[in-house]
Amino acid sequence: MATSRRAKKATEAEADRSETLQQIELKRIEPNPDQPRKSFSKRQLDELTESIRTAGLVQPIVVRPLDGTDQYQIVAGERRFRAFQQLAEDDPHFKAIPAIVRARGDSEAQVAALVENLMREGLNPIERATALKELRTQLGVRSYEDLAERVGMSRRSVFHYLGMLKLRREYRDAIASGKLTEKHGRALKRLSTDDDATFDFFEYLLANPDVTGDEALAIAAVLKKRPGFTAEEARIYLQDDEVKDRLPRHREGPRALPQMQAVRGLKTFLKSMDSLQPTEISDAERAALLTLIAEVERHLENLRRAWASAGES
Repeated sequence: MATSRRAKKATEAEADRSETLQQIELKRIEPNPDQPRKSFSKRQLDELTESIRTAGLVQPIVVRPLDGTDQYQIVAGERRFRAFQQLAEDDPHFKAIPAIVRARGDSEAQVAALVENLMREGLNPIERATALKELRTQLGVRSYEDLAERVGMSRRSVFHYLGMLKLRREYRDAIASGKLTEKHGRALKRLSTDDDATFDFFEYLLANPDVTGDEALAIAAVLKKRPGFTAEEARIYLQDDEVKDRLPRHREGPRALPQMQAVRGLKTFLKSMDSLQPTEISDAERAALLTLIAEVERHLENLRRAWASAGES
């Protein structure tokens, strides 16, 4: 274990030595075609351009050399690169940009770019969802939990973002353009995304921008429970406080992991046992309970053996 840690530190030190800060001409730099951010706000880009003009570049961009050429590809910082391009049109001092050069393979560069950009402000929900999907593929992880841990997001957030990619293109386009929010997307996903009723709900949301994401989720719950309602009727229906209290509370998020299901089940069992009156159990109930207890004991013994074996190894 100690040898492994020393090797890791040596690798990190070698990586640090391989990084250099250089002034690189803009014409020798090209964007990453797999950049998660597909659209850039002109207003924000203009603000960044003016900030760099007056105060300079606070953080260098990160690039990697392209094999067999004198060109570089952006790993992180495309917006800063674009700002320099705008400045260079009028001032030759901005024809080169400070850049940290990192030697990385295609896969590693792709992962670095995705992680770097994933948490940046300005990504719309669909861009963030697409970046998560691409990152999941690049990292080779399958579970929501593993992906969430790698990017520092909650498991539920990852689940919701990836779920938006299953929506119809019209719905995704509306979310990407800012006409609808991520919560509106979740509301649409609660219903069947291919039927006319859901498309009517989608058009209702576009025509009524005052409907918040939380309100859209509540309307979707009514439409699911009462499919004959229109979205407007569901909204009126929700104005009755007693009705809202009776609405089913949908549990959202990915299915609980088996270990968490086991913990919850055992907690429920223990709570039931606290109020159990042994003298009030019938013979049939006692037989069923003893059978289940024997099955639980068998599984617990298997767990203990597996843990003991893992501890020995």
